[in-house]
Amino acid sequence: MKKTLLSSTALAAAAMFVAGGASAGTVGTSDTMTVTLKGYQTFQIATHDASNSTNTGSDGRGRGYRFTNPDGELAFTASAKTEGGITYGFQTEISTEDVAADELYGFISGEFGRVHFGNEDGAANLMNVGAGQANKTAQGVIGGTNLLNLDGLAGTGDAMLVRQDGEQIVTGDSNKIVYLSPRFSGFQIGASWTPQHASEGDAPHADGATFSGSENVGDIAVNYVSEYEGASIKVSGSMIYSDDQEAAGVDMEDYRITTVGAVVSMSGFTAGISYRNNGDFGVNKGAAGDGGSFIAFGGMYQMGPWVVNGHMARGKQDFGTGTAEQKNNRWGIGLGYAVAPGWAVSADYLDFSRDNNDGTAGADEDAQSFIFTNKFSF
Repeated sequence: MKKTLLSSTALAAAAMFVAGGASAGTVGTSDTMTVTLKGYQTFQIATHDASNSTNTGSDGRGRGYRFTNPDGELAFTASAKTEGGITYGFQTEISTEDVAADELYGFISGEFGRVHFGNEDGAANLMNVGAGQANKTAQGVIGGTNLLNLDGLAGTGDAMLVRQDGEQIVTGDSNKIVYLSPRFSGFQIGASWTPQHASEGDAPHADGATFSGSENVGDIAVNYVSEYEGASIKVSGSMIYSDDQEAAGVDMEDYRITTVGAVVSMSGFTAGISYRNNGDFGVNKGAAGDGGSFIAFGGMYQMGPWVVNGHMARGKQDFGTGTAEQKNNRWGIGLGYAVAPGWAVSADYLDFSRDNNDGTAGADEDAQSFIFTNKFSF
C-alpha cells in the first residue's frame, strides 16, 4: 500500500532527469526512526537574448551568457511503523541553491491513505500529470533557466499564464493539510486545505492581516493510472478555489482554477498535454478581464542512455474592453545523455515570446536561451 501511494504522489516530479535509476540511500536507524537521504545538484552554462530594454543580453549587462546553479536539493526522510501497521514520519527538503528550507512536513499513512501536514504542495500539484512529464531535459519541471525566469527575461512575468510543466503555484509550500486516498481500480483522489498563502513555518500572518496572497484555499484532485496493451496511461484533473484573495491589501475576485492533463507512453515514446483555466486569479474586485488560460504539449523519445524531447505552449489573457488579448508563446527542444548512474547531461534551446503585453496592442517582447546542464543525483 505504501509503495503504491508513494509512486502515485511522485507523478508531479517524474519529469526530472535522474540518470541510471539513482535512488535514496539509508543514512542510519535510531531507536525511533529510519532516516534516508536523497538529493541532486545542477550546474548550467546558458546564453540569453531578449528584446526587453532592461533585460537585453544577460540581466541587462550585455554579456549574453552566464554560469548558474539553478536548482539543487537535499531531502531527509525519517519514518517508522506502528505495531498496527501505520507508517509515520516527516520529510525535510533543503534547497541547496539558496540554502533555504523548501518543504518541511509530517506524514502518516496506512490502509486509509496518506496525510501530509506542514510546508508541502497541494493535492493539485502532487497528483498532477501533463506535458512536463513528457520531457527529461531542461524542458521539464526544472525548466532550464527556469520557465519563469525566461518569461521574466522578456519583460513582466506571467507565472500563472504559461508554464509548460503545468505546476500549480497558487499556494506553493504554504502550511496546509493534504489527504491522498489509496488507489482503487487505477483511481486516486486527493484534497488539501491552506488557511493562508505565503505562510510557511511559523510565519506570523494574522487572520485578516494585510498581505499579498489568498486565504481559505482548497484543492480537490483526481488522477488515473493504467497499463493497456503495452501502453502506460495517466490522466489527472483538479480544481483550486479561494474565497479571499488580496494584493497588498487590495481585494481581488474569488477564483476557481481548473486543470486537466494526460500522459501516454509506449515503446520509448511519451506524449503529454496540459490545460489550465485560471478563472479570476489576480483580477481586482469588480474589474474586467480574467486570469487567463493555457495549453501545453510535450513529447520525448528515449533510447538507452539518450533522450530527445520538445514542447510547445500557448497562453492567453483578456484585460477587458478596449484592450488587446495578451498571448504568450513558448517552445523548446532538448537532447540528453545519461553518462553514468546519477550523472546526466543535456543541451536545450528555449524560445519565449509575448504579444500585446498587459493588453497593450503592439507591445511585443521575446527571449531565447541555449542551455547546457550537468546534473548529479542520488
